[in-house]
Amino acid sequence: MDKLDEIGGGDGIGGLKSVRCLGSGAVGEVWLAHDAAGREVALKRIPIDKRRGRSVHTRELAALELLANRLGEQSGLIHVFHVGITDDELWYTMELADLVGEPPMVLSLDRAIESAKRFTGPDALDIIEHLLEGVGGLHDAGVVHRDIKPTNILSVGGEWKLGDIGLLSEERTEMTAVGTPEFIPPWGPIDRRADLYAMGRVLYCMATGLTARAFPTLPDELLRPERQHETKLMNSLVLRACDPDPGKRFQTAEEFTAEVRKARKEMSMGEGLLTRRRAVVVGGGVIAAALVAPMVWPIIRNKAKSAPKWISLFDGKTLDGWETSVLPYAGNWFVRDGEIACMRDQGYKQLYTKRKFQYGRFRSVMTPDHDRARLGLLYGYPEASFFVLYEDKYLWIKKTKLSDDPEELDRWRSFPSTMIPKAGQSVAMELDWGPDRTRLFINGKLLQEVPGLPRPGQVGFYVWGKEEGDEQGDSGSFRDIEFQPRA
Repeated sequence: MDKLDEIGGGDGIGGLKSVRCLGSGAVGEVWLAHDAAGREVALKRIPIDKRRGRSVHTRELAALELLANRLGEQSGLIHVFHVGITDDELWYTMELADLVGEPPMVLSLDRAIESAKRFTGPDALDIIEHLLEGVGGLHDAGVVHRDIKPTNILSVGGEWKLGDIGLLSEERTEMTAVGTPEFIPPWGPIDRRADLYAMGRVLYCMATGLTARAFPTLPDELLRPERQHETKLMNSLVLRACDPDPGKRFQTAEEFTAEVRKARKEMSMGEGLLTRRRAVVVGGGVIAAALVAPMVWPIIRNKAKSAPKWISLFDGKTLDGWETSVLPYAGNWFVRDGEIACMRDQGYKQLYTKRKFQYGRFRSVMTPDHDRARLGLLYGYPEASFFVLYEDKYLWIKKTKLSDDPEELDRWRSFPSTMIPKAGQSVAMELDWGPDRTRLFINGKLLQEVPGLPRPGQVGFYVWGKEEGDEQGDSGSFRDIEFQPRA
């Protein structure tokens, strides 16, 4: 739809006219529109895919129902006006965000950060406190947002509000990790503390002008003597909110808000300076608590420039250097057309290197032999963890579990993705394995971040076996198999 269009007709809200598209994504499109009274609104349009059982529009509609039944017009949240559904699409109108530029673009927090380079400490604290009011309202209603990030924070009449409510969900004991990897905590359940973790990452972006992926790096500007006090206070908040241990994070929005107000007060009074030598080490990364000695940062940068070379783990001819697991996880592995492949049978199949590795990047291009396949990479064997393509999504499974062991909380996580190969199609899977965190990349794009694995081990492949309802297990092949040790 690239011109003036009408939806709704005389049914429900009549005369709703869309003027121009403001943005589009995997879910749908957002348009500048006029309602029947001539008021400018934002119109979101989501196609209904009748070929799928539970499609995107179903999830969005469930979020809208939560918003209407539990929240209403909550401060700090974008207000939804009207909702409609036709045979072809779900649509709803909401507050129109401030527009900037030509052609007009929605003013989101990431655009504001890009324009300002970074926010001052007091300004960042003011924004985060206002947003925490909205987050707290969600949590008080038993709802979590699950997709807090700068691109989903919009300026409406000069007031910053949480937008994109499509992943709103009731808070439950077990929830799927969805959203954007850089804003999802590496450990612990996906609950209200995960929203607060994301708010900490948002504060980091505002204070540094960097992307969340750069965490915990600090720019040189924040390490100057005149910035010591503000850097200390902002770091204290970010480190608490983004602590790898969920028990050490802020437990409620109110607790986070109280510390924000305390930091603002101390910032205005200019009380206390830390010494130039003090630093806080968090999850393997160094963050300056106030001012890191100037020599530290060039050392870190120089290490990044001299990354170790990639090591080829397969010569394309033989399985020398590889071994199979003990039964029942062995499988029939062989070389096929210069790739490592396995026989499709009922068993679960593992193949791993004889050599042990400790921390680094492990990657391979894998090709499933059939649709809805289940196969992937393992690391840290024998207490291996796994990243697996699983039918229409990706899974992370933490550590091998014996059949008699009790199931551990949060041992499985699933990640939706559009990069799902069909039979004969290839996908590049890479994992960056460290003691603090492990990250999964698909076709070079970061998909998820999970807890690290602080022990050495072998790396290799895992292919699913027969389960109830299956005629047989899975099969596929692997090529371009490499490992890069950490510097």
